[in-house]
Amino acid sequence: MASGENRAFWQKVAPGYDDLVDDDYMTLVRRTVKDVGPADRVLDVATGTGLVALELSRQVGNVEAIDFVEEMIAAACLKAEEQGASNVNFSTSSAYDLNFQDHSFDAVIILNALHVMKTPKQALLESNRVLKPGGRLVCPTFCRGKTTDVKKVQKISEFQ
Repeated sequence: MASGENRAFWQKVAPGYDDLVDDDYMTLVRRTVKDVGPADRVLDVATGTGLVALELSRQVGNVEAIDFVEEMIAAACLKAEEQGASNVNFSTSSAYDLNFQDHSFDAVIILNALHVMKTPKQALLESNRVLKPGGRLVCPTFCRGKTTDVKKVQKISEFQ
């Protein structure tokens, strides 16, 4: 589980999180969802306020979405209710210890979160464990900045 300091930061950010989301970020969300394609069951790890999960709900059978911050999950549940998204289940859980059976998801998404995790390797191992053989793991990270190195990373990571 994440450290108390990390949790405190995300608890503080949760109420205004969606205010930080811009068109570029939503483009990444939509492209990520497109990369998943149609699927029966998808896991959205570090869902935050449910941006990816709710986009996914329009094209997949079932979405399980987790975050380790209760305030983020509460915001996601409210948005799901407002949007009438009945095929999404939000829960508070750690990316490092997923409460799902082995090989139970067609796809796992970890959007823009690995770089802020204390042990991303453990999150990836757990994601792989719950992914069906031949399933899809999609883990994009949004980079924005003015330095040459960041611009290179942006260019390299652009979706086709």
